[in-house]
Amino acid sequence: MALDWQAVLQDATSAALGVVQSKTPEIRDYLRQTADAHFEALRSYGEARITDQIDQQTFDSLMDDEKIVLHAEFMAVSIMVKAAAQKAANAFVNSIMNAVKVALLALV
Repeated sequence: MALDWQAVLQDATSAALGVVQSKTPEIRDYLRQTADAHFEALRSYGEARITDQIDQQTFDSLMDDEKIVLHAEFMAVSIMVKAAAQKAANAFVNSIMNAVKVALLALV
C-alpha cells in the first residue's frame, strides 16, 4: 500500500492545529482576566499622574511594581503556550505514526 504522504501531512497538521485551537480560548481568557484585574489600578495611577496627585517618580515606581507583578502573572501564559505546543507536536507525530501503522497493517 502506497502511503499518500500529502494526506498524512494534512491530517497531522490538522491534528496539531486542533490542539492549538482548543487551548487558544483558555490562554485568551487568562490574559483577559489578568489584564482586567490590573486595569483599574493602572488607570488610577495614570489619572493620579495626569491630575498631578502624584509626581513622576511615584508614578514610575508604581508602574515598575505593576510590570513585575504582570510579568510574574504572564509567566503562566508561557507555561500554557509551551504545554499546548508540546501537545500539538505529540498530535502531529502520533498522526504520522498511526498512518504508518495503518499502512503496515495493510501489507499483512
